[in-house]
Amino acid sequence: MAHITADRVRESSTTTGAGDFTLAGAVTGSRTFANAMASGDTCEYVISMGSQWEVGIGTLSGTTTLQRTTIVASSNSGSAVSFTSGTKDVALTASSARLGGLPQSGLLTQSGANLLFAPKNGNRIMIGGILRNIPNAGITAGVTGVMVNAVAGQTLGTSTNYLVSTYNNSGTPALAYWTVGTGRTTDTATGAEIISGQPGHSVVGLMRTTSLGAIASTGKQLFVRSWFNRQTISGKGSFTTSRNTTGTASFYEIHTEIRTEWVAFAGEVARIGHHGTILGHGSNATTTSTVLAIDGSTSTMTAQTNSLPAANYGTFGGNETVINSSDTNHYATLFTFDFSAGVAVTYASAGIVVGVN
Repeated sequence: MAHITADRVRESSTTTGAGDFTLAGAVTGSRTFANAMASGDTCEYVISMGSQWEVGIGTLSGTTTLQRTTIVASSNSGSAVSFTSGTKDVALTASSARLGGLPQSGLLTQSGANLLFAPKNGNRIMIGGILRNIPNAGITAGVTGVMVNAVAGQTLGTSTNYLVSTYNNSGTPALAYWTVGTGRTTDTATGAEIISGQPGHSVVGLMRTTSLGAIASTGKQLFVRSWFNRQTISGKGSFTTSRNTTGTASFYEIHTEIRTEWVAFAGEVARIGHHGTILGHGSNATTTSTVLAIDGSTSTMTAQTNSLPAANYGTFGGNETVINSSDTNHYATLFTFDFSAGVAVTYASAGIVVGVN
């Protein structure tokens, strides 16, 4: 299936109602739809007769049937026209909605308890092959009563990753959610990034709900990522109080409160820095190792070892890079290893900084 643009495609029809149109042959000086298109191809069309008119995206079925797939504008307030009897003019066209305006743009962000997709460096978004206006106030969606995987009235799950799309809801763009396993792809007809198998849903972002099923994109949880106008976002996690180790001679997480989380598209890069201060206990000299762990794994990260004289401080720090291989989430945390079993240390301070771009 291809989306077709062509010159001098114009036929007549006597079809009535709001359904498919039977094409009755080319008007003088023009050619038939079947001459320019194959069955299953799509195009933009205009149907007119007197004061009745309709512009939309149609699909050619066979050689003489034009299916009115998507209505873009009409004399019936943007809905399908129920044409009365008489001869109609049916032509292949390029609508102003497709040709006009700035390239598709916008920015997806958190706005209170909601997502907000608003104009940014332009106010147009390609939906189903048509450039539509993004309202000045933007488009919002919360976590309840929303469309999830094409089912309306749903509630988002907890700790779940979703692709976010915009679609045409009776002439007005709206937001929908899709579990990331649905996937995304580039529409070969328009170049727009769409939800796989859903050409009417254009990708505008990626998000993850919190453990309480809420929307968050600040501090330690960078859980909203825009498809357009991507900007570097950063977050920081730290210990709010000193954290004692357990004297265990194997790697383990110091404390979960320092976890810093983010979502990113495939190919995006997270740059992570960590730092802190360690204090040895009492009269016991000890050696401890600190390592940045990604998603609970230390296998690819470099550990830093501190040999601490009794009751003395040591510092640690370093930088790591994580490249996303898919549209997903990650978290960074700190692990430690106490070489002297039974001898604990205190992490007097520690922090993790994450930047995604």
